[in-house]
Amino acid sequence: MRKRRNLGLLALLVTIGGCGGDEAGGEEAIGISNVTPVGSVGGLVLDGATRAPLAGVGAAVIAGGQVIAAEAATGEDGVFAIASVPPGDVIVRLTAPEGYIAADLRVTVPNAAGDFPLANATATVGPIALLPQRAADAPFRVRIVSPTGADVPEVATTLRTSVRYVDLTSGDPVPTGEIALQAASNAEGVVEYAGLPDFAALSGGVDDTVIISVPPYDRAADGLLDYTGGSFFFSLLALGQFEPTIVLDDSVAAGALEVVGSTLGVLMGLEGGTRLISTGDTIRVLFNLPLTASLTSIDVFDESSVLTPTLPAVDGGLLTITFSAALVGGQEYNLGIHAVAQIGNRQLDATPAAAFFTFPSLEDLGQPILVRDSAVASRIRVTFAEPIGTGVSANLDVLQVGIELCGGEEDVVILGDEPGETGHAQGLTLFIDEDDPPGPVGRNGMSRTWWFIVPQNAGCADLVVGTGVTFNFTLAPMAVRRVTGEILGQLVGTLPF
Repeated sequence: MRKRRNLGLLALLVTIGGCGGDEAGGEEAIGISNVTPVGSVGGLVLDGATRAPLAGVGAAVIAGGQVIAAEAATGEDGVFAIASVPPGDVIVRLTAPEGYIAADLRVTVPNAAGDFPLANATATVGPIALLPQRAADAPFRVRIVSPTGADVPEVATTLRTSVRYVDLTSGDPVPTGEIALQAASNAEGVVEYAGLPDFAALSGGVDDTVIISVPPYDRAADGLLDYTGGSFFFSLLALGQFEPTIVLDDSVAAGALEVVGSTLGVLMGLEGGTRLISTGDTIRVLFNLPLTASLTSIDVFDESSVLTPTLPAVDGGLLTITFSAALVGGQEYNLGIHAVAQIGNRQLDATPAAAFFTFPSLEDLGQPILVRDSAVASRIRVTFAEPIGTGVSANLDVLQVGIELCGGEEDVVILGDEPGETGHAQGLTLFIDEDDPPGPVGRNGMSRTWWFIVPQNAGCADLVVGTGVTFNFTLAPMAVRRVTGEILGQLVGTLPF
């Protein structure tokens, strides 16, 4: 048997050796063809919101910068197929129907099986989920301002997402690709970005964070940079319809976690921001990025530094603070937040804090309560029904009595010639007794408790019990206010036992 095989191989070699011999002898030449095989590419395209098959998606194969296969389109089943695709690495371009975002996918069409060319090779794409697009009349907007708050026009920016489509090949959703949009601020400092995914329509599993990069900015073109550039992170779901602000200020950390909205305007650093709530209200604080609930914490202390029980809840970038029991009307509370967001391998922290007040239970402030200090008899402690003050932790020279006080000329009674006497432009000192609350808030110049030293009469003896005392707040250099913002005039009290 082995001899027969060897003889057959020898005969084949002899035959091949005779190919291409003398054509005059009438022998015909034998040629070997080396035609490159072709294959096909097909796949399934789904709606990124519903995961239903998506019809009307155009599909084309691109290689070497040229379209090398005719464009096909998905049917009602979301399937497309393209034939006569040469082997190797190609790009499949999925042209989305209106309302969806297009995608480019890199695909490899095999060209060989072992050492032999492979005819009719196939490459399967997906399933691929195309993302629904944000409505054209609802672009994402940011406002660019200078450190002084002035609108800054003509600032070029680039926005990038961390997803363009979702690859479901493995069965699990894998956000893939990115979207890069370039836009400049208009005369009002507003930048509009159209063509972003509608993250609100998606079922989750897709990072809605966008990164806006602002290059160095030289407004006067004098070679001196007004801003050296930076990147800013925003969660579109957390922002909702809110229009965030980018401040071209190098002292502001780029990509910082920050408050972009709140029912307490003071948390946003706004001058005159809201700081008054009802006793049964919840507090909502919106951050520019999704928070990590397990790492985010809050503390609320009342004016006496007693911890107030709360029930915080995190939903994306929204922190909602509910109180276990109704707050007391006309009181001060001090809120401290430690917010944490994790973006990739970065952890961003923010610690906004502010004092806030509850609406008073009484329309009128009423009269203060005066009590003699048990340790120092000449000291009178004063308690108002709610915190009052100027917003600056300072004493007030506002105390007056209708009696000639110690310090004037002997045997001369001229009411109003000494500070503290009725009619004088300066009162005796009312000392603020404001605690420094735990946490980062600090004193805010509003307090329920104050004190003063008992005035002395013309004979330099303490005024007697029952003497009338006037708190003439109009003498203060700054307006003295209630928590409602009402400016105080005069209140009266009597010296206690």
